[in-house]
Amino acid sequence: MKKQFRWDSEKNEALQKHRGVCFEMVVGEILSGRSLDIANPSASYPGQRMFLVHLSDYPHLVPFEEDEEAIRLITIIPSRKYK
Repeated sequence: MKKQFRWDSEKNEALQKHRGVCFEMVVGEILSGRSLDIANPSASYPGQRMFLVHLSDYPHLVPFEEDEEAIRLITIIPSRKYK
């Protein structure tokens, strides 16, 4: 069974407006095999991991939570650390 990607549509609109990126772009990178890594964040966010993807020629971290049915994308954060 292939998992679905889910996200908050209002958050997606805000990301498009303020950062010029969206969850659809992230999913495209992941499905094409171009995501660079999956990292585990600090202990402050148990059960959450992060995709590292390049969007608009800049690295971005995408925190997500996963269950049996879906991968829920939380936000998109530009990352100078991985530039």
